[in-house]
Amino acid sequence: MRKFKHVIKFQTEHMPGLGLKRWSYDESHPKWDELIVMLNRLNVIRWENDYYDPNILDGIAWQLSVQIPGFQRTVKGMNAYPEGFDELQTWVEENSHPNQ
Repeated sequence: MRKFKHVIKFQTEHMPGLGLKRWSYDESHPKWDELIVMLNRLNVIRWENDYYDPNILDGIAWQLSVQIPGFQRTVKGMNAYPEGFDELQTWVEENSHPNQ
C-alpha cells in the first residue's frame, strides 16, 4: 500500500510570463507544523476556488495546492486575493527558497 504524501505547494508568477516562483513543502520541512497551523487560522478551507480581477490584464497569478489526508484543495487567482493571502505569501517567502 502506498503512503499518502502530504504536500503543500505555492506559486506566484508576474504576468505576462515573468518571474515564476514555486515553493513546495512536505512533512520533512522544519516548519511544516507551523504552516499547517497558519493555514487553519487563515481558514483556507473556506477560501473560494478562484479569485480574479478582470479589470487588470497584467499582474500576479498565484496558486495554492494543499494535499493532506482529509483535505485536498487548489485555490488560484489573478490580481485578486482572499483575506489572509498577504500573510501566507510573506510566511512562504521568509521561510524557504523557491524551487525555480
